[in-house]
Amino acid sequence: MSRILVISPSSFICRAFLGQAPADAAITVADRFTWTEFDLGAFDVVINFAFDPRMRGEIYVPERDFDGHVAEACAGRPCHFVMVSSRRAYGPGTGAAYREDDALRPADTYGRNKAESEARVRRALGDACSILRVSNVFGFEPGRHTFFGRALQTLRDEGRITLDVNPFVDRDFIAVEDCAALLWRVVAAKPRGVFNLGRGEALAIGRVALWLIEGFGRGDLVVISPEERDAFAMDLARLTEVCGPLAWRTGVRDQCLGIGRRLAEECGS
Repeated sequence: MSRILVISPSSFICRAFLGQAPADAAITVADRFTWTEFDLGAFDVVINFAFDPRMRGEIYVPERDFDGHVAEACAGRPCHFVMVSSRRAYGPGTGAAYREDDALRPADTYGRNKAESEARVRRALGDACSILRVSNVFGFEPGRHTFFGRALQTLRDEGRITLDVNPFVDRDFIAVEDCAALLWRVVAAKPRGVFNLGRGEALAIGRVALWLIEGFGRGDLVVISPEERDAFAMDLARLTEVCGPLAWRTGVRDQCLGIGRRLAEECGS
C-alpha cells in the first residue's frame, strides 16, 4: 500500500474515508494547520479534505484555497495529489448526465470557487493529479448545510421535510460510505486527470425525502415550489475505466431508511 498523507480528518467525507482504510495502509493524518510541517515528497499520495467554509459563499481568495496550496506544495515532488472537487463546478444540471469534458458553467459562488481551485491545481500539476467532481454525498448529517443535513434537522425538529423544488426532479445521490470506498480505489489507482464520482444514476428528490420520512416513522413532505431545476446524474465511464466495475453495498432506499431509523432512535422514538 502507498504511503498516504490525509489532510483534515474531521471532515464528513474524510471520517468515512479513514473508517475504511485497509489494514496495511500507511496513513499519516494532518489537519489544516499542520500539513505544512510534513515533507510531501515522502508520500506516494496526498489527499486533501480541508476546505475553508467561506469558499461556499464568498468570492475566491487564493489564501483560502487549500487545494491550491497543497497542489503547489506537491509540484516537483513524486507524490500524486487527489483533489475532492464538486459537480457544482459544472453548473446547474439540465437533466443530462455530466461528462468530464463538458464546459464548466458554474452559476453559484461555491461552484465558481471549486472551478477556480481546479484550474489552480492543474496549473501547478498538469495531469499529475486526480480531480474528483463528486455528486451529492449523503449520510447521517443533521444540521449540515446540505439537502440531507437540512432534511434531517427539520424532520427531527419540525416533523417535516420542505422542498423548494419540484419533487420529481432527479439527482445523483451517493452514500458517504460508497464515496469513501471509491476514494480508496482512486488512491490505489492514482489515475491522472478529471473524474466524476457519484452513483451514476438519478433519483427523484421527493422519493428520497419520503424514504427518510418512512425510516423515521412519521413526518410530512411539504413542497413549496413546482420549479424543475438542477436535475443531473454523473457519467462514470472514465472512473470505471480506471478503477474497474463499481459496486454498492446496498440501494439508496435502504440507506435512507436506515438514516431515518437512526434519527428516530436518537430522538428516543
